[in-house]
Amino acid sequence: MLRLRHISRTAASIAVAAVVVVIAIIAFVALRPGDEPPVAQRAPAAAPQQTATQPAPARAPARIVIKNGAPVGGVRELTVPQGGAIRFRVESPEPVTVHLHGYDIEQPAAAGAPVVFNVEATITGVFEVELEELGVQIAKVSVEP
Repeated sequence: MLRLRHISRTAASIAVAAVVVVIAIIAFVALRPGDEPPVAQRAPAAAPQQTATQPAPARAPARIVIKNGAPVGGVRELTVPQGGAIRFRVESPEPVTVHLHGYDIEQPAAAGAPVVFNVEATITGVFEVELEELGVQIAKVSVEP
């Protein structure tokens, strides 16, 4: 009988050891560190970057001088991005009406007093600017997307 008890104790010891190993494996799997470190060890989130965006300084309007009913230096070519500003200034010693085609805007210029156009470029394309009464083109405005 002693022998059976001894085997039973050995078997019991092995069974207990097996149970301890199984519990240790389960605990290791359940408590092992995941892909993400615990909250206390995480790197602090970067604060959102705030950049001060300064608007681009408004450029001076293109200057178009009229002499003898025609633009000095020839037809002026202006290129503007859509959403930008079509800006030009017409100076004439004689009274004239300046017409920006496509946008259908006309403005009179008194003799010696300039007329300034400052129009939002909402329509893409190529547009003529002319002295309306004379039918003389003084500028070509390209509005690009």
